[in-house]
Amino acid sequence: MFDRRFLAARGQLDECFLFRWTVPLKGRVLPDLCCHKVTNSAVELRLVKAIPGRWNALRPPAPPPAPVPAAAAASRRSPSRLSESAAVPDPAGGGDRPDPPTKLVRPPSPLPIALPPPPPPPVLAPLERGFTGLDNIGNTCFLNSVIQCLANTRELRDYFADSLFQADINQHNPLGMKGQLALAFAVLMRVLWSGEHRSYNPHKLKALVAKRFTQFTGFAQHDAQEFMAFLLDGLHEDLNRVVEKPYTQTEEAGDRPDDEVAREAWYRYRLRDDSVIVDLFQGQYKSKLVCPDCGKVSVTFDPFLYLPLPLPKKKRPVCVTFFRADHTVRPITYTLYVSADGLADEIMEKLAEKTGVASRLIKLIDERKHKVQKVYTRGMSAGTIGRGSHLLAFEQLDPVRIGEPVLELLVIQRLQYPSAARVCSSCKKEPTADEKLRRCTRCYRTSYCDSHCQKDHWPHHRELCRPWPPEPVGCPFLVSLPRSRATYTEVCRAMEAFSRYSVNVFCVPVTADRERRDSVSSGTSSDSGKCTDTEETATEKEVSSSDSTDCRETPSSSGMTGDQQLFVIRSVDQQGENVVSSDSGRIQDNGDEPLDLRGPCTVAMDWKTARRRWQPCCLVDDKELESDPDPDPEPEPTGRIGLHQCLRLFTEPERLSPGEAWYCPRCKAHREAEKQLSLWRLPLNLIIQLKRFSFKESFYGRDKIDRMVEFPVRDLNLRQYLTEEPDEGRVLYDLYGVINHHGGILGGHYTAFARCVDPLRPENAELGWRRFDDARVVRMKEEDVMTSEAYLLFYRRRIPYAAPERATDAEEID
Repeated sequence: MFDRRFLAARGQLDECFLFRWTVPLKGRVLPDLCCHKVTNSAVELRLVKAIPGRWNALRPPAPPPAPVPAAAAASRRSPSRLSESAAVPDPAGGGDRPDPPTKLVRPPSPLPIALPPPPPPPVLAPLERGFTGLDNIGNTCFLNSVIQCLANTRELRDYFADSLFQADINQHNPLGMKGQLALAFAVLMRVLWSGEHRSYNPHKLKALVAKRFTQFTGFAQHDAQEFMAFLLDGLHEDLNRVVEKPYTQTEEAGDRPDDEVAREAWYRYRLRDDSVIVDLFQGQYKSKLVCPDCGKVSVTFDPFLYLPLPLPKKKRPVCVTFFRADHTVRPITYTLYVSADGLADEIMEKLAEKTGVASRLIKLIDERKHKVQKVYTRGMSAGTIGRGSHLLAFEQLDPVRIGEPVLELLVIQRLQYPSAARVCSSCKKEPTADEKLRRCTRCYRTSYCDSHCQKDHWPHHRELCRPWPPEPVGCPFLVSLPRSRATYTEVCRAMEAFSRYSVNVFCVPVTADRERRDSVSSGTSSDSGKCTDTEETATEKEVSSSDSTDCRETPSSSGMTGDQQLFVIRSVDQQGENVVSSDSGRIQDNGDEPLDLRGPCTVAMDWKTARRRWQPCCLVDDKELESDPDPDPEPEPTGRIGLHQCLRLFTEPERLSPGEAWYCPRCKAHREAEKQLSLWRLPLNLIIQLKRFSFKESFYGRDKIDRMVEFPVRDLNLRQYLTEEPDEGRVLYDLYGVINHHGGILGGHYTAFARCVDPLRPENAELGWRRFDDARVVRMKEEDVMTSEAYLLFYRRRIPYAAPERATDAEEID
């Protein structure tokens, strides 16, 4: 095994040439016990010391240079040879004479000798234990930061450094690696705390993790929390003290006390999973589910390795006008602060708290330009709600409570014919008190002073003179009535009551000779230069001076027949377009019989605004939606986020989405139950994940929350989040590690802050705070630990915590 290029660079040598290197050692070795191994790229030597001890270098330190005498130094400064013109004294006493030319003789070439060994490397200052970094071997900063925080977990470090793990290696666990991962992790722990390396390459540990969990193969970027969970799970399976896992079965809690059910669940879990990872890092939380229909309560107790805490997202104000099912109650406008990219469920839940109506009975509508832009249901994203949106919320009747089906009508108000123009379309002149404008009875969009203006404007109006679709007006609303009471009269009464909050309606007076007064037939065709027919417009001044009244105050309006109403009802789609043409889509009055409509329907409330075509008719104008203000307005949230705020979000109740519906054993169906998590058993070392990353359906919808989260470095009290009262009184935790993520969602870098806490004196530390940036490790101040890049927090319980002993007798848990 040789390298031809190496031999060619040193002359005419072949593979039979023998090379010898002499290296002086710092101490004596035992040659008979030394060995070597030849590989493709190196020759490995194993030296056995005669006297055991630590060598800080392979070679002995170089001796200091000896002092040089002055005479020798002067001789060194003299010329190496004499010049041919130099003068020498004459032995005959005749003075100086020129020296005869001398022949310079070159000394013979020395024999080839071996080159001296290179000087020893400079002796570096000895390292302090705990200051060893980890090499970045290709996007492995996530791995390095996790290992450094775990290495500063005092109990875990001592467990591996003192070789206690060897007694717990499980060689028979099919889910483990027969101790290989635990052994590699132990070697890494010893190296990091040996004080002999400034940096170390963790490629062996990475290769083993990638072998067990293939998603970590290669050198792609990964999430530090995900890697930490897989690493601790792999160590748990390698060190699981349970060789043969017994079969266990979960039992219903029933009416038993929570402490009994929790102790039984923890005992069952430890029967199958028992390792140092469970002892140090795993806790237990309580999960409570409540069925919204039958009230069934389900309580379970599950273990956890870390707490994933949600972060309060950036809030934005949303104005919502809430309508009761009872149309006699005025609507109320609420200003709610919701997440910028949250779900409609958040708005419904906040409205439920404000109004006392169940969130499942609230229908949310986004109204824009008098039309229904979108109807929101549970689970839909509310991120598309813009500043120009007007949200309307309506209470729906509960079929279970009233004991019969409910008819729901989504109503869109329209003007059957557009409102009359205020000025002449030709001369732009406003009519006086004695003058009236006449408008085209074909398009109803132009008005004229007289026939001259009509003729002058006809060339411009010719292309636009055609029937136009109904024009939306006011705001849409929802009518919810019991099906047995949903007659034409009741529906009209409810529609009139809801419409009065968004439009002004004026009745036009009707006279016997109105047909003769209002109509002026030109008797000309479209080629004669004017419209075929016009009608006299009615103004608000005319209406107010007559004996007519506002339709809202007309007592007989609810008793009118279909032809006597000021509006007609037609079936339309959600966009307000007629589903059928002409009057075939008109809903007829069936007297006292309920309307024959199935399921949620969308109808149009077409106001009769043309005098020639309808008797009676009316004028309809838009107005600002009438509503009462919020009696208890919500305060504007501040921009600061604290860890306790995140813990409250984690433990507060939430409504399950339709995709996460829970199967109720009593209802025998999936229900959107109310779920609440609470802490029951806390571990010795608590790991908290700040959920900064949000993932949506679209790739570009992923985002990272870069807001500062203020967390305590010392004295984190978790007593208020525990369901069970702890025996030790206060539950205090001190921070000893932080994993930071710098950058965005598409790329970034991980670093770690850590200190090693003294278990008996938590106010002091074995080693202070250090900053781990791959191979670089430096000291840092405690006040610099809290940053806006914090992602994973490692806390240690201050009060010495003795884990509950595992029950050995079945009678202890009944």
